[in-house]
Amino acid sequence: MLLLCCATELVSAQSSLVDENLLFAPPKGFQIGYQSRHGNNSITELIPAGQSVDDWTQMLTVEIFRGATVDAPDFLGRVGGRYRGDCPNTTAQGIVTGHVNGYEVSMLLLRCPLNPHTGKPETTAFRAIKGADALYLVQHAWRAVPSDQTLDEAMHALAKVTVCDTRTPEHPCPALNSLTPSK
Repeated sequence: MLLLCCATELVSAQSSLVDENLLFAPPKGFQIGYQSRHGNNSITELIPAGQSVDDWTQMLTVEIFRGATVDAPDFLGRVGGRYRGDCPNTTAQGIVTGHVNGYEVSMLLLRCPLNPHTGKPETTAFRAIKGADALYLVQHAWRAVPSDQTLDEAMHALAKVTVCDTRTPEHPCPALNSLTPSK
């Protein structure tokens, strides 16, 4: 399953790409558990089949902030600050920033040893992309301590998340099959 964010919601790959698009391929076995749009912001939460958004072991979250002016590293810095405020003793692998397809992209990994709200450890990997039309955030969270291999696979999958724009050759859209996850 390949999901695209075009105008407002995640849609299947059979849709045509128009304007600026977030291209994202969740792992097999994930399904949409929650989706909402409020004003210029939208959120989609994906969970493994058979789980719920209230009781999950893994969750993928896609947020789109249309018209956002903050850059990707500053946004992730704010996210990290809130995360640390909610979960004492959180550790971070610092924000890494670069450019992909002409867009600023930042990644961050946070590890909470014990989330006080759930009583479980929580690890979350983030990828933020500052587009022309929106700031895009994709995160993969575990209510556990993922193995190094699991985390490595997830980080590689997040690294494939990209934004493209049909309106400009500076941000070309790739072949959609290049984004499909191997697992």
